Amino acid sequence: MQTFRRITTIAIVVVVFFFLIRNLVLNWSKIPFERIQFNVWLLALSFCALVIYFVIYSKSWQAIMQALGAPITFSQSTWMIATTQIGKYLPGKVWYIVGRVYVGRKANLEGKKLTLSMVLELGLVYITGGIVFAFTTLIAGDYKTTWLIISIMLTIAGITMLHPRILSRVSNFFLRMMKKPEIRITLTYRQISQISLYFFGIWIAQIIGFYLLISAIFPVPLFSVFRIASAYALAWMSGSVAIFAPAGLGVREGIMTLLLSSILPTPLAIAISFIARIWVTIFELMIFFVGLIIRRKTHLKSGS
Repeated sequence: MQTFRRITTIAIVVVVFFFLIRNLVLNWSKIPFERIQFNVWLLALSFCALVIYFVIYSKSWQAIMQALGAPITFSQSTWMIATTQIGKYLPGKVWYIVGRVYVGRKANLEGKKLTLSMVLELGLVYITGGIVFAFTTLIAGDYKTTWLIISIMLTIAGITMLHPRILSRVSNFFLRMMKKPEIRITLTYRQISQISLYFFGIWIAQIIGFYLLISAIFPVPLFSVFRIASAYALAWMSGSVAIFAPAGLGVREGIMTLLLSSILPTPLAIAISFIARIWVTIFELMIFFVGLIIRRKTHLKSGS
């Protein structure tokens, strides 16, 4: 069964990439090469935005652990996230979660609180991501009425789901489906709302970075940032929930291409989706090694 799943996973990813690359090759002549540029400063700024995203991400998990009564330092949060994010690239979508819980236990943190922190993190990522997608789609204003209705419903649903009782029920529903122990969220609505601000910051920093990345290659109007934001949010979440694709490989590129094609020539949208994957992967490899250095220094200071 496991072998079959692996073969299916590889087959789906290969098929998606085949059609994307085929489309890119067939429409190569439609790329407006005269407008293509390489702005190294904008590219550098896009990586700076990713650094800001990672700092906010580290602060968000620190805030969650603090609220759960298991305070950690910023350096601990930084190296634990940095060294376990690479687990996203393994099939199954759970390895970076397992890795975070494992390194947390090694740092003498309670297992139940670590698990609960990951449930809260994932829940807030999707809730705030849905709100960001809905909000930016509404501002863009030129999508079909169906999209606008969905956006309004997502915004209302997202704000409602921040309530601990509702968040607990939704989380436990998925946990039961995965045959995992249920959890009980003891945080207040105010605490969850405050922590969610970090996650909005995470999305905003990534979107700004992605906009700068596109601008470094192809000039796009500033107002296009709202379409880019909705494309990035939906592509990221779609790839994240596709359990068969490591790190959303193929799924994210397909959705991103589809949505970016409204503001970019289709072959360029395909190329951008590939470049975005390389951009994020390079950054995550960089923070992985930085995380190892921080971990080593933290352990030396603590005498471990």
